Amino acid sequence: MTTATSVTSESKEVATNGNETFQLLSDYPASESDIILRSLDSHTFRVPKLYIVNCSKSPLFRELVSSDVANGEKQESLLVVKLDEIAATVHSLLTFILPITPILPSTMENVMELLAVAQKYQMETVLIHIRGAISRQDPPFIRPETAHHAYFLAQKYGLHHEAIQAARLTLRLSMSVEDMEDKVEFMPGLGAYLRELWKYHERVRTDLKLALPEFRDSGIPDEVKDLQCGTSGSTGGQAFPRWLDDYIDSIAEAPHLLDLAELENARARHIKDCFRPKPNSSNRVIRPPLELCSCLDIPSQTMRAVWGALEAVVRRTMVKVRTLQ
Repeated sequence: MTTATSVTSESKEVATNGNETFQLLSDYPASESDIILRSLDSHTFRVPKLYIVNCSKSPLFRELVSSDVANGEKQESLLVVKLDEIAATVHSLLTFILPITPILPSTMENVMELLAVAQKYQMETVLIHIRGAISRQDPPFIRPETAHHAYFLAQKYGLHHEAIQAARLTLRLSMSVEDMEDKVEFMPGLGAYLRELWKYHERVRTDLKLALPEFRDSGIPDEVKDLQCGTSGSTGGQAFPRWLDDYIDSIAEAPHLLDLAELENARARHIKDCFRPKPNSSNRVIRPPLELCSCLDIPSQTMRAVWGALEAVVRRTMVKVRTLQ
């Protein structure tokens, strides 16, 4: 548990975090630094109380550094706050509090730990600051290929914001109930998190099945609805290509298919099928006339309009599912 005591010494030292070496924040001028933070691994940080109290916005830190422990001490004595976190985490946290360049840890797990510490100490402003720095990372810490790892770490550290963010990105990956059962079997300690993630996927798919019919009726550009394709279907009184109807249906079942390349591939397969030579009643193979399929001539601008409108409705639906339970 975090505690406060008093000492009369200060130190300047270097701590190592894996392959990362950094100068500890113990070199503020004595006139500006009036408290010491001591990490779990016994490194000390001499810092200004004013910044720790006012910039962290942490009610817990305010209580600690304003403790009666410091009252009535000699002038050279400093208040020491003992923290439960290692020096590397404390160092990174302080860079988001003090007027210096913020430093994010180099690994995803350490970033999640930093967020968890800021959350633990109720540093809402610092949390926003850290998340802003994370959002500017290139490549992003949380992306489709790291989404599952990020999701498990976020759950481990109790970070609902990051867990939801990672869960949404897992929607871009192919996932079946069989895949989920295999993962649960080989990762028993994570089984509860996996089941929670699967329920989240199911809720998103359910909502998509409700939202996509409305898109068919009002979201598709008129120039696509009016196509006279030999394999067109109709929904809500509107005629439009069957391949597009099938593609929209597929997204509700498998959200990872929401991809411009997948949309173009669906049209390409349809066009290829339209012009595939077929035998007639006399068993003579004939090639269908070009005018059979007007999908061949859909302008690229129209295809982009379809994609943009479809992506918008799917993204809005995903965002509406804000919880994992």
